[in-house]
Amino acid sequence: MHEDELTYSQVALIEYLKELDFKLIPQIFKGEVSMRGNVATDGVIFDTIVSIPVNVPPSYPKFYLVDTGLELREAHVERPFKLSIGEEGKDVIVCRTCIRDEREKYYSTSPTDLLHHLYVDYLGLCSKIARKEFNSKEEIFREFDSYWCNEYSIFWYMQSEPSDGALIDQINVTYEVPLPSGRPAKISFAIVTDRPEEIIAFSANAGWKVERQRSVYFDIADSINLPLPYTYGDMFDLLEKANKIDHLKRVRKQILSRLIYLGINLSDTQKHYIGVGMKDIGVIGGRNTKRGKGNGDILTILFSTLHRNVPFTGSHIDSIEYNWLMQRGGSARQRELSFLKKRVAIIGCGSIGSSIAFKLSKGGISDFILVDPENLVPSNIGRHQLGMSFVGDGKARALSRYLSTQFIGMSVEYHIDCIESPGIIDKIRDTDLIITAIGSDAPAVEPWLADLACKGEIPRMIACWLEADGVAGHVLQIGHNEKIMFDDMCDRLNIIDSDYASTLLESEVGCNSTYMPYGYIDADTHIGRMAHYAISILQGNISRGITSTGDLSQHEKYLKTKIPSWSYTVFNDETLPI
Repeated sequence: MHEDELTYSQVALIEYLKELDFKLIPQIFKGEVSMRGNVATDGVIFDTIVSIPVNVPPSYPKFYLVDTGLELREAHVERPFKLSIGEEGKDVIVCRTCIRDEREKYYSTSPTDLLHHLYVDYLGLCSKIARKEFNSKEEIFREFDSYWCNEYSIFWYMQSEPSDGALIDQINVTYEVPLPSGRPAKISFAIVTDRPEEIIAFSANAGWKVERQRSVYFDIADSINLPLPYTYGDMFDLLEKANKIDHLKRVRKQILSRLIYLGINLSDTQKHYIGVGMKDIGVIGGRNTKRGKGNGDILTILFSTLHRNVPFTGSHIDSIEYNWLMQRGGSARQRELSFLKKRVAIIGCGSIGSSIAFKLSKGGISDFILVDPENLVPSNIGRHQLGMSFVGDGKARALSRYLSTQFIGMSVEYHIDCIESPGIIDKIRDTDLIITAIGSDAPAVEPWLADLACKGEIPRMIACWLEADGVAGHVLQIGHNEKIMFDDMCDRLNIIDSDYASTLLESEVGCNSTYMPYGYIDADTHIGRMAHYAISILQGNISRGITSTGDLSQHEKYLKTKIPSWSYTVFNDETLPI
């Protein structure tokens, strides 16, 4: 980089590192400054590269060890990779170091202060390596997944662990994303699965191109040891030690993938999975090795002594199972709901119904029935969960397509029909909860559904609606063997005087073109609370309903009762908010 292109922080860190006898080297990573020097501690010298990003702080400078022979042998020293730094036309092999746990992140507005803390941490890491304090299998396995270079992205979608030596399905996925240049970028990865039909169904909604192949899985249990395997020769020796080579030869012709899969027991008692694959070898030892098709190129390389010293391509594998995703990224409530496997019917897929469905899909519900007779039109999308790309399609079908791209394995049945149509009511009897968000047709439909729910002819239902301007949202729950005056209860819950509320309605030219105005963000405040309430009902916490308010300052003198802005009230028959 030219001196004029350096940021103030980069200049400050260059001066700091120069005092430690680091020297500038040609740029390694685009936009970053690269410096190289020796760090000496406990009688050992560590050849080190420091890379300084543009936005430091808050971004951290990164520390790399240069070909010290420590790769895959010491904790916090990750899998090596090749860098071209332009020194005498030679490449160097470096290993990224992990010197700071996420929970120990340090931030300083002073870039030199930040670098000082990181350098002290790096010096401490080098000292522990020099004194052999990190040379333990348990310590390395704590960061096991960091040691694989992840040239392939691999996802795990298995209901249960495959048996040792089993042939398994691998779905290769590719799709394109547009770039500003106009040329698309290709995204590709592999999914290991025992439900290929679900991946293929998902791909139809997601726009993926898929290719189905076969591979093999080995449970090598505790066979892996230090140093971790790095070359094809290391991997062959590992499989031989685990007594897998003979079986691999027997199934060789059935393996079409360039990946094989290994399950490993780590010290945390969890099973970890890695994929071992073949990258372009090119010319090795004077022979041109072609990738070719079929019959597993990786096996040719694995069994060949010619490639023993060639680093293999390895990747750790991330789970994309629904329950695991809820566990990894969600709350305890989400995890509980995902394991309950509840089924929800949503009657009305407009602005309220679509957003509730989306929130529930992220909240632990993966099984829906959607019912709505209308198509999505441009005037809907200002406050609808769906956008222009779905205009013209039936709301229920469009929402089904959208929800089905959130997680693999979602079950979303849809009906572009009225709930009153013959046979449709029967479709929703086998559900755990019915949510109605019918809008302007609610007075003609919801009392009928409420009566069926009271009689026990359909499951428990909750009716959801918003008031004009999105000032309030309400949910009313109706269960079996209950007697309530549905219309009267709805009128009592509305907080704005009905005569004033009617003046807030807007109309357009055309029959049945009157609508209630409210913004997406205003509505979202209430819909989030509605979704929470639906979840509480599914978890068995039964109450009569909720009232949610937004900003009431513009409508205070038209309120039927005094109620605070931005409030959330759960009520029963004896504790109605009005």
